[in-house]
Amino acid sequence: IKLCLFNVVCLVIFPSLIFAADFTGPIDEYAIPTPSSNPVDIVTDASDNIWFSEQNSNKLGKFTAATQTFEEFDIPYKGSPVGIAVDSNSIIWTALSADNSIVSFSPAERKFKRYRIPTSDAVPYGIAIGKDAMIWFTERDGNKIGRLNARDGAIKEYPIPTANSQPSGIAHDAEGFVWFIESGGNK
Repeated sequence: IKLCLFNVVCLVIFPSLIFAADFTGPIDEYAIPTPSSNPVDIVTDASDNIWFSEQNSNKLGKFTAATQTFEEFDIPYKGSPVGIAVDSNSIIWTALSADNSIVSFSPAERKFKRYRIPTSDAVPYGIAIGKDAMIWFTERDGNKIGRLNARDGAIKEYPIPTANSQPSGIAHDAEGFVWFIESGGNK
C-alpha cells in the first residue's frame, strides 16, 4: 500500500450550474433542476454521462450531454454527499459526510448501498477508485485515509501522522500510489 501526499493549493467553487466548454467557443451553462443543491464534485462515466454530488439536496445528479437532460437520484440516507467517483463497472461512489459513510449507487438497478465508516464522526470527503478496484477516501475529522473493499465491504483505515491534517482531495495514479491533500496540515 502506497500513500503519498504533496503540497498543493486546492480551490473548490460551489456553483449552481454545470459548465461545458470545448475552448473553441463560448461556455455553455446548464441549470441543475433542484435550486440551491450546492453541487460539490463531478465525474464522467464510460458512456460520457456527467455525474455530480448535490450536497444540500442529498442527491446524485446525472447530466446526459447528448440530450442535454438531467436526472436526479435521492440518496436514502442522511445527507451531505461530497466527493464522487465511478468505477469500471459504472457504479457511482460518493462520500456521505453527514452520514459518516461511503455510498454506492448502481444506475442499472437504481439502488444505493451504504458502507459505514468505523471511526465515528470521521466526515468522509474525497473519494477515488484504485486500479485494484479498491475505494479510497479521506476522513476530514477522523484524520485518516480509508480503503473500502467493495467485494466484501471491509474498510481499513490508515492514520495520518500530522495532527488535525483535515485530508480532503484524494487520487490514485497508474503506478498504484494513493495521493491526498492535507488541507489543515498544508501538505
